[in-house]
Amino acid sequence: MPKIRFIQIIFILFILTFSLSVSAQKRNIELYFFYSPLCSACSQAETSLGALKTKYPHLQIKKFEVFEKNNQKMYSTLAEIYQINSNSIPGIFIEEKGFNNCSLTTISEIEKILIRCAQQECNSPAQKLLANSAKKEIPSSKFNLNIVYVILGVLALGFILIKIFFKKRKNL
Repeated sequence: MPKIRFIQIIFILFILTFSLSVSAQKRNIELYFFYSPLCSACSQAETSLGALKTKYPHLQIKKFEVFEKNNQKMYSTLAEIYQINSNSIPGIFIEEKGFNNCSLTTISEIEKILIRCAQQECNSPAQKLLANSAKKEIPSSKFNLNIVYVILGVLALGFILIKIFFKKRKNL
């Protein structure tokens, strides 16, 4: 009986350690950046966003060229949701804010969002698109789904190991 308790305690400690390490990770924050390779303002915005990415590694920048058909649809939908001009680029979307420029004020606002979203749950532009229409194609973040799969896998493996241990114990 002491061996069973030992295995159960080890299994519980493993699950607790895993769940604490997952919750301690910084939250990835998605920023959608719509650009044209022919746009000088877009090049400057890309440089500024790259500097933010260096400063805030949890920032995930998703880049979309506006001349691609699906990207045009996504840009116009997001521009409508965030209430910005869909005829102007660059287009930047993060959490609850949309921008048609990348001025110092814009970078400052994005930084405030990054700091806040590192500490609490924030919506991504993909979630906004999903809420707007379930039929549109959306590039999604698989981070949260992967955590669920890992936890379920670990739990299943733990239960299988405990069952095998009991079977071997019963046969002795």
